[in-house]
Amino acid sequence: MEAPAGEPNAEIVFFSNPSLTQTSIRAFWGLAAYFFVVLVVGLGLLAFAADRTLVVPLVALREAIRGLRRGEPFHGDLFADRTDELGQVAREFVTLATDLHNSELSLSKSEDQRLTLLNGIPDTIFLVGRDGAIVEVKPSEGKVDSGLTSVVGKPLTEVLPASVARKVMKILREPESCGATALEFTRSRDDGVDHYEARVVRSDLGEAVVILRDITERRNAEAARERLTSILDATPDFVATAGLDGRSRYINPAGRKMLGLEPGDDISGLTFRDFAGVNNRALIETEAIPQALREGGWAGESTIATRDGDDVPVSQVLLAHKSPSGAIEFLSTVARDIGERKRLERKLIHLADHDPLTDLLGRRRFRAELERELSRAARHQGTGAVLFIDLDGFKPVNDTLGHRAGDELLVSLAAVLRRKVRDTDVISRLGGDEFAILLSHANRDAALVAANSMLEAIRQHTIVLDGKPVRLTASLGVALFPEHARNAEDLLSYADIAMYQSKRNGRNQVTLFEPRGSLEVDPRMNGDSQIRAALEQCRFVLFAQPIWDLVAKQVKMFEVLLRMYDDEGQFIPPATFLVTAERFGLSQSLDRWVVRQTIRTLAGQRKKGETHCLSVNLSAKAITDSELLPLIRTTLADTGVPPGSLFFEVTETAAVTDTSQAQSFVAELQEIGCRIALDDFGVGFSSIYHLKQLPVKYLKIDGSFIHDLRRSTVDQHLVKAIVELARALGKKTVAKYVGDEETVRLLQQFGVDYGQGFFLGKPEKLTESLSRDWSSWPVGAVEEEVLVTRDD
Repeated sequence: MEAPAGEPNAEIVFFSNPSLTQTSIRAFWGLAAYFFVVLVVGLGLLAFAADRTLVVPLVALREAIRGLRRGEPFHGDLFADRTDELGQVAREFVTLATDLHNSELSLSKSEDQRLTLLNGIPDTIFLVGRDGAIVEVKPSEGKVDSGLTSVVGKPLTEVLPASVARKVMKILREPESCGATALEFTRSRDDGVDHYEARVVRSDLGEAVVILRDITERRNAEAARERLTSILDATPDFVATAGLDGRSRYINPAGRKMLGLEPGDDISGLTFRDFAGVNNRALIETEAIPQALREGGWAGESTIATRDGDDVPVSQVLLAHKSPSGAIEFLSTVARDIGERKRLERKLIHLADHDPLTDLLGRRRFRAELERELSRAARHQGTGAVLFIDLDGFKPVNDTLGHRAGDELLVSLAAVLRRKVRDTDVISRLGGDEFAILLSHANRDAALVAANSMLEAIRQHTIVLDGKPVRLTASLGVALFPEHARNAEDLLSYADIAMYQSKRNGRNQVTLFEPRGSLEVDPRMNGDSQIRAALEQCRFVLFAQPIWDLVAKQVKMFEVLLRMYDDEGQFIPPATFLVTAERFGLSQSLDRWVVRQTIRTLAGQRKKGETHCLSVNLSAKAITDSELLPLIRTTLADTGVPPGSLFFEVTETAAVTDTSQAQSFVAELQEIGCRIALDDFGVGFSSIYHLKQLPVKYLKIDGSFIHDLRRSTVDQHLVKAIVELARALGKKTVAKYVGDEETVRLLQQFGVDYGQGFFLGKPEKLTESLSRDWSSWPVGAVEEEVLVTRDD
């Protein structure tokens, strides 16, 4: 082909060479193929390098993120050596993952703490949504409760009463509601009512948290406290409580009234010490409160000071109250006004010391005054006398005109005798129509002058009874001290003997005791020989009198009585030979004889299949008899008689004369298994303190209080008081000398437990009495029982 115009021909030649052109083309395509291969290899190497430096780390980063989402730990060390942008991104992500992990740990810990706190709350907690449906439940005390967890998603009325649920919804609908609202409701069950409190709090998200608490125990405790408070408010006793700081917390209305406080008066400044009377504040402060704090309680007698300045005697108890942990929380005191009891005690002491009919001193008090005067006379070489007076012909007056007329006569004669004695002399009614006078600072002549003056005054005294003038005489006996005796027992005995001598000599006269002629008073009782002979010749015999249960109207036991016959088979009155036995020191021998015979009789009855309880009346000397208790033990053991079938009666005078010895004696009898009664109770009321020290179970009321019970209101009040005292001490009472049905009725009314006397059964031989049928309650009138008195 031709070259374009103007171009060199060489080029045309070059391209026009066919062989050269083919070679060139092949070289070109070879070179192109080489470069293509190089390019492909280069691109492959470039892709490989990119995959190693970018894609692989990105894939690893992606897998690490996926692992993090699955809760696996994030390993940031894969990119620790990279300094490029990818390394920086990876490191930032590591920091983010670490912060996220720490936040999750903190959140988990907070959640655990929250759950721990919630589970520790002993309440049921509901989360209520805006629609009133239960969103979440936390059962009480953290326990799983299927009954509660199943209510999630249900309306609140499923667990709360409709009225309470409506109030909760009202709180939900009021955005301005803040704080907690307490709602109370009850649910009835078969055996009572349960009380609940729902506390509602509205959250910022518009939900409500309902805390449900069972307050049944609290409400029951409050109700019990209210009942107790109402009882304390109504009780007539003084009741108060105080904190450990001593300040009063509560004083009941009776206490406020006693203190003179108005209902609104502040009591926080008052202490238990302030309540007490002036003379008892030290007792409360140094003894009562410390003992209560140390031992839990204190009891005793004190006084309460009123606003008017009076001291009210009280029987007080002070207690320390402890919490379940044992720590003392507060103190309480209960005080009962015993003013009336104290007045009654003073009255009873007066009655015990004085004859209730004539208001003269009684036998016990007279004897105490005599012993005091004898001690004084012994110190100062003084002299004196005892006059024993017995009215002549009193019994016919009493029998024909009646007991009331007899009482009037005794009262009028007591007034006559009282006018004839000096202020320093002591006059007493010993019992019945017997009187005694202690003349101090009197020699033989003065004593005889005084005695004759007394006798003349009695002769000249006239009293109109039932429209008839009555005048009596008297027989007097005089014993001097220290001439005749230096002790009270002998002096009274000698004056008594002299009085009987006046009776034998024709009555209406005065006789001075003469030692040589004293044994001629009773021909049958010439000293101790008759008693010793009677013991040797078996002229003593046991009688028995039934003792009835006044409530069950059945025989409870029998009292064993001792009788004596002279050598001609004639009965000798017990008062005669018992006084002689005491005078000559034979009482203990008689006691031992009676005990042996009584136990042997019980053993014989047991062999017949009969069981009885017998009561033995011991003498005053029995408690000092060292042979008696061993005898009782041995005889009971030898015969096999149960000790519980044997009662022993100890006179009150003997018991309180030597309380320590009496306590030991009674305690040993109880140890043996025998039962003990205090006989002739009531003649020594001033020894009430000693009585509570004696562990006796029965009190036998002195017969002088029962004999005229239906006619004497004084005796009735006294018997009531004795019964009340016995009950307070946990003892039973026995009345002696029950003579008629009206007396029985009064004794039953007063609460006396047992009774004995002619109306209920006369004394008869022991074996005959035990074999008699006592199943029928006694009815009908009986002859009057003679009241026998003697110095025990």
